[in-house]
Amino acid sequence: MTPSEGNTQPLQPINEVSVQTIQSDAVPPSFPALSMPVDPMAELARQVGLLAAATHELLAVSREQLELAKRNEQRAAEAQKNQRDEVQKFLNDFRHLKGRVKRADQTVRQVLSRAITDLVEHIDENEEALTDNEFSQREMTDKFGPLLYHLWAISGTLQRLAPIDQPQNQQGGNGGGQNPPKPPAP
Repeated sequence: MTPSEGNTQPLQPINEVSVQTIQSDAVPPSFPALSMPVDPMAELARQVGLLAAATHELLAVSREQLELAKRNEQRAAEAQKNQRDEVQKFLNDFRHLKGRVKRADQTVRQVLSRAITDLVEHIDENEEALTDNEFSQREMTDKFGPLLYHLWAISGTLQRLAPIDQPQNQQGGNGGGQNPPKPPAP
C-alpha cells in the first residue's frame, strides 16, 4: 500500500459479539424479576378481593340502569296517560256529532276514492307527457296534490272521531251512558 492510495483496508464483518456489546451499551440492562415465593392463600385472597370489587361495581351499574329504566317506564306511562286524556278531551268536545261521524267518514272516503281514480286515469292518459314534460308534472301536482292532501287529512280527523259513534258497551261498557266514551288504545 502506498500513501497515495490511503487506508483502503476491506471492512471486516461485524460479529454477533460486537453487536450485542453495542446494544447492551445503548440500552440499560434489564434485571430479571425477582421471584419471591407467593403464599397461595394470600394470592387467592387478593384475587377474591379483586373479584368482589368488580362485582360491587357491576351491581352499582346495574342498580343505576334499573333506576333509569324505571324512570323511562314512568315517563312512557305518563305520556300514554296524557295522550289518552287528550283523545278523551277531543272526543268530548265533539259529542254533539254522535251518530254522524261514520256517515261523514264514508262520504269523505268515497270522494277520496274518486279523486284517486281521477289521478290514476290522468296519469294513464298523460303518461308520455308526464315523463317528458315538467309543465305536465306541475299541472298534475297542482290539480290533484292539494285535493288529495286535504282529503287524507279530513279522513284522518274523522277516523279519530269514530269512537263517538260506537255504542257505550264497546267504549267501556259503563251501562249508564253518563260517562264519556273511553278512547281507543294508542
